[in-house]
Amino acid sequence: MTVVTAPNGTHRARWDSRTLAGSQRFAGLRHDVLVELIIPRAEVTIAEVARVKRGWRSDWRGALEEPAAFWEGDVLAEALGLIDQLPESELMRCFSPGFGMRLHDESTARLEILFCFHCHIALMIDLVAPGRGQVGATFDPDSDPARELLSRFRRCAPGVGERDQS
Repeated sequence: MTVVTAPNGTHRARWDSRTLAGSQRFAGLRHDVLVELIIPRAEVTIAEVARVKRGWRSDWRGALEEPAAFWEGDVLAEALGLIDQLPESELMRCFSPGFGMRLHDESTARLEILFCFHCHIALMIDLVAPGRGQVGATFDPDSDPARELLSRFRRCAPGVGERDQS
């Protein structure tokens, strides 16, 4: 994938055939670049933090439960910073996400990110332009930023049991 900046300042992704082939679409994509493709960081004002509905296996839109927390200001900035720091990892195949975030600008929900800490995938869903599809990136769930992000998710929804692993 190549990221191209258009004359109006927006970012676009240009996919090559190797990237589009099967699971390769997740390899080598940086989270900070992907989030910026969908919503510029400066426009994010609030994030809903929620669990992913059990057994959801559709196109993943609408998979988040009711929000367990709302992050804004410094808390939101720290969480987005942790996402930016997530190192890449090897792709696994389960995709059974446990937690997610819905990012808003001043007026609307723009992006959902679903995290699977088992298979190392963060799936990003553009809520404003559904035609863009879903884009994912791998991350190392054993890295310090990932462990801290998971810890913050767990504090939002404590005592849920084994499913907390993802």
